[in-house]
Amino acid sequence: MRQDIDCIVIPKSCFKKAIDALKNSNLETLVIFFGRVKGNKILVNDVLVPKDEHYAVRTKTHLTVNSEVLVDEFRRQFIRGNTEVASVHSHPMPILSDGDVETDLQILSIFPHHLSGIFFNGELKFFKLDSGLKEVNQKIVDLKRFDRQMRIFGETGQLLLSTTNVALIGVGGGNAKIAFDLAAMGIGKLILVDPDVWEESNRNRILIPKEHVGRPKVLSVKEIIHNHYPDVEVDAYRARIQEVADVLKRSDIIVVGPDNFITREFCNRQALKLRKIAVFVGAGIKVENGKVKDMGGSVQVVVPGKTPCFECIHSVDPGEILRETLSDREKKRISEKYGVNLEVNVAPSIVSLNDVIAGLAIHEIVKLITGFDKVTTFKVYNALEDKVFKVKVRKNPNCPACSSRPLSTEKPEGTKEESEILCRPRRKKRKGG
Repeated sequence: MRQDIDCIVIPKSCFKKAIDALKNSNLETLVIFFGRVKGNKILVNDVLVPKDEHYAVRTKTHLTVNSEVLVDEFRRQFIRGNTEVASVHSHPMPILSDGDVETDLQILSIFPHHLSGIFFNGELKFFKLDSGLKEVNQKIVDLKRFDRQMRIFGETGQLLLSTTNVALIGVGGGNAKIAFDLAAMGIGKLILVDPDVWEESNRNRILIPKEHVGRPKVLSVKEIIHNHYPDVEVDAYRARIQEVADVLKRSDIIVVGPDNFITREFCNRQALKLRKIAVFVGAGIKVENGKVKDMGGSVQVVVPGKTPCFECIHSVDPGEILRETLSDREKKRISEKYGVNLEVNVAPSIVSLNDVIAGLAIHEIVKLITGFDKVTTFKVYNALEDKVFKVKVRKNPNCPACSSRPLSTEKPEGTKEESEILCRPRRKKRKGG
């Protein structure tokens, strides 16, 4: 029998109630956890601690609980939509006995996700019977902080949030905001990837101490989160994602912030390869002659195999690729030869826009994790019109990333050379003009 359970998640109140019962008795004690199974996680939301009078037999090494008590409790839990997920008893050894295993195999025939637990020497451990005994990770979550948001998506939704790993590629103004807000919401783990350091000009749109200017962004954000929300795990990598791509394997959701195409394309391909959900977040402002011509952003959710991927919607801009990849020397050579500007302009940025786009992204991330509402796969925010649009998009049957057509390594017919990309065609002079 195979049990695909990686973690049991227990509210602190349930855990404390169980531990108090197990450690405060000289006689063998039983507690039973109830909850629900979501994917490879067991989410506990209740615990039964039998009273002294509920035991038919109880010694230091053996116990039996009256069947009427168990039947009544199981019926009550079933009405609530719960199932039995784990039982724990105080134990004289640090491992399950043969008798325990035999009993648990019988329970598994009724409750296939059942975990076996023992309380030994002040420590509680859970095991699954998967080709032998294997210990299962446990996470204890204090739910007091999350009262207001649990009124939206419930205790089960919070337990899912508290055991989800989110990778943030780029920790600039938008993604730093997402990191701080997810930490406040009790996300399980954040994986931060960014090669850059904070500059003074970043402080107009992200709340960081002045003394953090010059420090790596990922280490700064990790420290701030640890100071305020030490229950949230944070892994920080000062690197380009192409250099540490393996960290994406440990994530449940990948949030892509950088506005350069090469990074977005790489993350899109990795998400498709690893079958990970990706959220692409972007914002931009266009200013001409001192006047704002365009301001807004978008959030795209990519669910491999179900939704259009990033490359289904966004096409390659050859000029932009050259700006991102060429050295300063090459840019100068091409600029002198073809008369084009390949310098990367400093983009305008304002906190109000970053916060709106970050908020839209967080909303989709929370929906993906908790399932409290239907996910919007592509939305666009127009700041000049104060409107958010849901945009229907279709998969591109010829998409180079997610279509079933194999990619050719040969140079496609009609491929443009450097001069064709960079040279602007000269307009013919009109006769008599």
